[in-house]
Amino acid sequence: MRIGPAEHSTADGRTYASRTAQRRDTLAYLEFSRAIHEQEPHATIWESGEYEVTSEQIADYVTWAAGDETGCCLVAVHGGRVVGAANLRGRTSMRTKHVVELSAMVDSGWRRQGVARTLIGRVVAAAAEHPVIRKIMLRVFSPNTAALTLYEALGFLVEGRLRDHVRLDGCFADEIVMALHVQQKPADSENPVDDGR
Repeated sequence: MRIGPAEHSTADGRTYASRTAQRRDTLAYLEFSRAIHEQEPHATIWESGEYEVTSEQIADYVTWAAGDETGCCLVAVHGGRVVGAANLRGRTSMRTKHVVELSAMVDSGWRRQGVARTLIGRVVAAAAEHPVIRKIMLRVFSPNTAALTLYEALGFLVEGRLRDHVRLDGCFADEIVMALHVQQKPADSENPVDDGR
């Protein structure tokens, strides 16, 4: 899924563009991704130094996301640097094809400036217009209160909590599953589902 380019300003007056990632962004995205995994030990499943990804893997992912029916990789770019990203990963099973999983990351120097809100808002708007997508889900670790607050402000609701699911700095933390329903279509009258009520 492709999302067109747009220009934005941060709360402190810096400008950046958001657009679908392209193969030419591979090295900038790789540098950004590695930096995020070092900057944010509470936001990823990887320990410091454990995250290993190659430029070929990033290039393959960017190409896949641009051509996937329900997936996308939207980047925030400033001066040739990737400073933020919001990714949707679609599913291949027909039974769950209507669900996509969101992940979002912003460089530490660009946080609390509206970049994540803008990127997530753009992918949510694109998903709401998509004929297949009905639900956007995400996962966030319980100590990441800034992300939890943002997701709740954007309308995501908690759907589940995996207790003691991740170990951060030697302590167990919960992984919280949240979701936003982007389209409420009437049930298929030819194939109603009896939910037992």
